[in-house]
Amino acid sequence: MEMNYYLNNIEDKEIVLILNSPYNKQINIVSSDTIKENLLQIASEYRIIKVFNMLGIDKKILSLSIRDVSNLEKVLIKIAYQLLKNKYLVLNYLDVTLNNKEKIYLKRLITKLAHEYNIKTIIFTNDIEFCFKLVDKIFITDNKEIKEILPNDFYNQKIYKYIDMPDIVSFVNKAQKNGKKLDNYIEVSELLKGIYRLW
Repeated sequence: MEMNYYLNNIEDKEIVLILNSPYNKQINIVSSDTIKENLLQIASEYRIIKVFNMLGIDKKILSLSIRDVSNLEKVLIKIAYQLLKNKYLVLNYLDVTLNNKEKIYLKRLITKLAHEYNIKTIIFTNDIEFCFKLVDKIFITDNKEIKEILPNDFYNQKIYKYIDMPDIVSFVNKAQKNGKKLDNYIEVSELLKGIYRLW
């Protein structure tokens, strides 16, 4: 199975990006029950509270239904659910429902879980910009073959036959073709500094 391949080829603390994968296993939390009732089916209240504290989730939402919480809280509940069941984390296109501020929060949380709690994290998404400066390894599935590439390959054109080119990469490539001496930036703030230095 593909998931076992990834789990066997990453170390504790590593954050891995999987591109172009049909993986679509979803976490279903019954909307008619409270979040607490759902989570008590897999863990004790003590463990639930411990994981909530680790994720920075307010315990008050335990009495709510999953349909009554924000998109970010839904993502955090799904992360809590996984951490209560496994020693690894799989983010399956969870970032698509979040705004930019929430994505930044999620990125910081993923980094914290990996580095402070030694949690292996596998991210399934085609949002490359979400993964800039976040991932340690990248795997691409191509005709059932799995290829590993390095995070610094974000500027390698070959990767974009599998996914859409992020705006920042497209902008920097156009500027470089027009003779502007810009580095291969992966953060907008750094790109803006680079542009400022050109003037």
